[in-house]
Amino acid sequence: MARLRVDVGVAVVRPRVTRLDTVFVMSDPAGHAKTQYKGPPKTVRPPQGWKVPEVIKPAPPRELPEQDHEAIDSAESMARTLTHGVAIIAGSLMFIVLLVVVLQQIG
Repeated sequence: MARLRVDVGVAVVRPRVTRLDTVFVMSDPAGHAKTQYKGPPKTVRPPQGWKVPEVIKPAPPRELPEQDHEAIDSAESMARTLTHGVAIIAGSLMFIVLLVVVLQQIG
């Protein structure tokens, strides 16, 4: 029987499976009570001639406007430059702060 230790000292018992159709009940860790798998519930067939209701077909998708690929590429390039600039400035500031802290510890 598998047991799991928790920090508070409580043992958690996991269910054991010996065969695919027999499962030991968790409330009975000794394994005395067994339940047999009876399979999925029975389904009721629909009446003769029944079919799924038809749904009104939606309108076809509308035309999207043309995209200006050169303007998109230009905007992406400017955004990338700004992002790299902010990263360089932030990295430089972190390096300066680290340098000041180390120099204070040494001196």
